Amino acid sequence: MDFWCSHCAPRGFLYNCSSVPPCGKTQRGEDDCVRTILAAFFSLTLCVSASDQVPVKRQPPKLPPLVAKPLYGVIVFGANSGHPVWAVLDKSDKAIAHYDVLYLDLNADGDATQEGERFSGVVKDADSDPSVRFELPRLKEPGSGREHTAFAVVWRPTRVSASIKWLGDKITNAGYGTELDKYGNFASSPDKAPVYVLGHELPFQFQHWTSGSLNRGGETDFRVFMGNPGEGQGAFCAVDQDFLPASDYVVATVIYKSESGEEVREKFNLKDRC
Repeated sequence: MDFWCSHCAPRGFLYNCSSVPPCGKTQRGEDDCVRTILAAFFSLTLCVSASDQVPVKRQPPKLPPLVAKPLYGVIVFGANSGHPVWAVLDKSDKAIAHYDVLYLDLNADGDATQEGERFSGVVKDADSDPSVRFELPRLKEPGSGREHTAFAVVWRPTRVSASIKWLGDKITNAGYGTELDKYGNFASSPDKAPVYVLGHELPFQFQHWTSGSLNRGGETDFRVFMGNPGEGQGAFCAVDQDFLPASDYVVATVIYKSESGEEVREKFNLKDRC
């Protein structure tokens, strides 16, 4: 399945097509048809390739003595992968269940023990549905000096998300997975830390969301995010549904084989937004 944006610079949040019909029958039957589509399911075509991003170095920062077993994540600002900001979660008390302390290597110098790099989070619903939110009203990006606003990291028992208003304007949200149980989470070791790529200056890619399979004989509610894939499970970062003008939309092309074995391409406009 191929995707492209009618604006040719794909950036977006969740775009939905609730009427992708079943494909035609292949010479070798239904299984081949489904397999053909699923094989192309993650082959996402871009206006510009986004695969040239510089790999992020996996050297964690120097940290003060920690109270609990830390959780590691990495924040990258757009194309500025040479200055990753490590985010390390800790607890103020080893006895509590939630992570309410965050260390951020804000200047990307490899030392998170400096003044102004330890943050206490706001705990919500500690008993029923716990979450801890860390917020920075303003954040100066290391290396470039660009200033962003409303930076936030939110811890939940099974996932960690991050968001920012890029250059104080459009918001981007990181930590999305393809399924609800595959959202992003910080790791217990630095070498497995997810990389969240915030911002909207890179050519964006697509990721489906809880769409299941394209089945014969019925319609499929097919949905995609538009944004930066990051690195690791659930590391996708997307802008919200209002980023693209109302006149722009995603076009999905379903590719399959007909009964005669010929390749067939059908286009569907994903105009609904969630």
